[in-house]
Amino acid sequence: MINLRGKKEREELLAIASSLLLTLIKGGAAYWTGTLSLLASALDSLLDFLVSSVNLLTISLAQKQADADHTFGHEKIESLAGLLQSLLIAGSAVYLIYSSFDRLWHPSEIAHLPAGILIIGLSMMTSLFVSYRLGKTAKATGSIVLKSDSLHYSMDLYSQGGILLALALIQVSGWKVLD
Repeated sequence: MINLRGKKEREELLAIASSLLLTLIKGGAAYWTGTLSLLASALDSLLDFLVSSVNLLTISLAQKQADADHTFGHEKIESLAGLLQSLLIAGSAVYLIYSSFDRLWHPSEIAHLPAGILIIGLSMMTSLFVSYRLGKTAKATGSIVLKSDSLHYSMDLYSQGGILLALALIQVSGWKVLD
C-alpha cells in the first residue's frame, strides 16, 4: 500500500523545487531580456515557491492527531493556507499593475526575445507537469492544499501563454508596448 502522507509531502517538495528553479531562471531571463512580463512571471514563481513552502508545513501540521486544544484534529489549517495563498496572489497583482503603468510611461529596452520565448515555453511544460502531479495526488488523498496548489499551477499556464503570445508578437512586430 502506498503511504499517502509521504506522497503529499513529496509532491509538495516537487512543487517547491520546480518553483524555485523557475524563479531563478525566469528572473535571470527577465534581467537579460528587459521584459516586464518575464519579471512578472518570475515573481509569480517566487510566490509559488513561498505558497508551496507554506503548504508543505501545512500538510505536516494537518496530519497531527487530535489533542486537548484541537479535539477534532488539525485539518482546518489547510483552509488557512488557502487564505494565505489568496492574499499573496492579490499582493503580487497590485505590484504588477503598478509596474505595468510605470512601464507605459517609462519604456525600457527589450532584447534577446527568442531566449525569453524559450524560457516561457519550458516554464509552461513544467507548470503543466507539476499541476498534473499535484492534482492527481490531491484527488487520491482529498487534500485541499494540494488541490488549490494544482489549480494555481494550472492557472499559471494561462498567464504564461499570454506572455508567450506577447513576446512572440513583440518579436514579429517590434511593438514593445505589448510587454
